Amino acid sequence: MEHADTDIVEISTALDAGEISASTLLAQTLAYIERRQAELNCFVELDVVGAQRSVESSDRRRQGGTVLSLLDGVPVALKDNIDALGFATRNGAKYSHSVSGDAVVSDLLRRAGAVILGKLNMDECAIGGITDNPHNGPTDNPWKPGFVPGGSSGGSASAVAGGLAWVALGTDTLGSVRLPAGYCGIVGLKATRGLISMDGIVPLSPAFDHVGPLCRSVRDARLLLDVLVCSPPPGWSIEKDRRLDGARLGVFTEEINQLSEPIIANSFHRAIEDARGAGADIIELSLPDFDLNELRVAAFLKIESDGAKAMAESLRDHPEAYSESLIAMLNYGRTMRPDRLHDAQEKVARAKAVLLALFDEVDFLATPTAPQLAFSRAQSAPRNQAIFTGLANIFEGPAISLPSGISDEGLPVAFHLMAAPNEEAHLLNVAEDLERRWGRVVPPDPGSRT
Repeated sequence: MEHADTDIVEISTALDAGEISASTLLAQTLAYIERRQAELNCFVELDVVGAQRSVESSDRRRQGGTVLSLLDGVPVALKDNIDALGFATRNGAKYSHSVSGDAVVSDLLRRAGAVILGKLNMDECAIGGITDNPHNGPTDNPWKPGFVPGGSSGGSASAVAGGLAWVALGTDTLGSVRLPAGYCGIVGLKATRGLISMDGIVPLSPAFDHVGPLCRSVRDARLLLDVLVCSPPPGWSIEKDRRLDGARLGVFTEEINQLSEPIIANSFHRAIEDARGAGADIIELSLPDFDLNELRVAAFLKIESDGAKAMAESLRDHPEAYSESLIAMLNYGRTMRPDRLHDAQEKVARAKAVLLALFDEVDFLATPTAPQLAFSRAQSAPRNQAIFTGLANIFEGPAISLPSGISDEGLPVAFHLMAAPNEEAHLLNVAEDLERRWGRVVPPDPGSRT
């Protein structure tokens, strides 16, 4: 059983069968961290002693027949803007705010028996898409040295894809869970807004902020969602019978062709034909009411304004903890002309209404996860990385990224699926159907590189 090619469901089965203990699993994971941390730079903090205590408790529970969940004894890690007792929360900066308790998601993971290993690198204050942190350095993509893992949850994606954690949590404001998942060839899930609590997580833009899992399989994403949901709405369920066969997939063909690199557009259309072959009904859609680039800019203006408010106190009291570029960005958000912010908010509100109305015609909106493959850190970051993923944050529905293959360049290609609010079960079912067709992808072992 390859460490980086195994999901939680599989390792939990091995734990229950006595094929491996939680203590041995932790030792293997720590060996991966020792082997790859210097190369990938995923972790900014580790608690080996605390993790060892946790796995010893897990092994005792399993011996006594009182396993808490499939996560019991499994090493997980958290983005550095999520509170967890025993760890600092720096939010990608040099200043650590006081941590008085677990974030709700951290508490739920512990109650499920998960072993919290440590905190993961991120873009400073969750603003960015390449995880090149001015205080902690860059995180690399396990698929190719010197390539970005995406952001702002790049440390989370790289750790899971590279075998340094079995699952990680990240935050997603315009795609910061799904973009890194796509670039690193794993699964990233953003649930309906409010379904997973943001309590205990440093805010950026409360209108768009979400927290979600980065995993090695869709079924792991379902497992994590089941653990992390606190107060589901009436009638909500993690399990529903609806599958890919008969599902209506809406596709913005013109926009995808215009905005994506050819390799991405071609891969996406092949994936859509796979879905059609499995019985999905493909419905062509267009967006004449707004331009996706203009919408992305409007959403980011809102984030800059919100971020300036959310971080005003810490920026005032600890300016030395933040980079000059971040301070300049947030100062722009603080001094933004009211009419410009109002226009941006109006544009986002109109787009939300248009997008939600599309679900009267389709069950899902399908796009590439990103309009390009992961790219070299030597390149300038494209401004349009979140042009597709940000749509789900705007209309507040669930969305998932899963790998749909490997390009000729040896980098993963990802498929992005969005559903109407609270349709997580149908979304996960369809994603599982697609995953069975495409399979998982695993980065090459670094020892095999020439």
